[in-house]
Amino acid sequence: MKVLRVILSILLIAATAFISFKYIQSLNEKNALLNSLNDIKKEAKALENEKQNLLQTLEKEKEALQEAARENAGLKDTLKANQDRLATLETDFQQAKQTIEGVLSDVSALKAENSNLKDQKYNLRFELVQATKENESLKAKLTSIPELKKAIKDLKKKIRQVGEVTVEINKQIQGDKIPEGNQGFLLKDGHSASRAKVRIEVTPVGDSK
Repeated sequence: MKVLRVILSILLIAATAFISFKYIQSLNEKNALLNSLNDIKKEAKALENEKQNLLQTLEKEKEALQEAARENAGLKDTLKANQDRLATLETDFQQAKQTIEGVLSDVSALKAENSNLKDQKYNLRFELVQATKENESLKAKLTSIPELKKAIKDLKKKIRQVGEVTVEINKQIQGDKIPEGNQGFLLKDGHSASRAKVRIEVTPVGDSK
């Protein structure tokens, strides 16, 4: 009986030890599984957070893409408007270029005309100076005409006096008889056969054109 009890006790102890070992082993496995589960939960939570972040980032990227698309459309419109404006500016530039060329041509013509006008102005000044000189000369002549007439009158008087003296001398020489013919004298019937004609030409001093 004692042996049986001992065996049973040993078996009971062994069973208890085995069960305790299994229990502890199971408990350790459970704890390990719980730790693993916690880690997995943490990892799942981290993945979920990352997923949310990725979704938010994706949403932002979508919004940015839409904004970029709108900006691209706006840029296309702006580019088209700029191209149209550039075409208009090119047309305006060509027209302005033609206008400038016309203005330059007009300027060249005006320069030539101004040069011609300057020459004409110089010639007119020269003619004005000459005309002024002529006027002064004419004024001087007009102021001296009475004196000139007086000189002519005195000269004619002297010529008549010379003719009368010549007649007297011829009379004295011929004894108051005048032969036929004038014998070299300009006399006829006791008078001068030739009336003195004096032609006086007046040449204006400094008269030039």
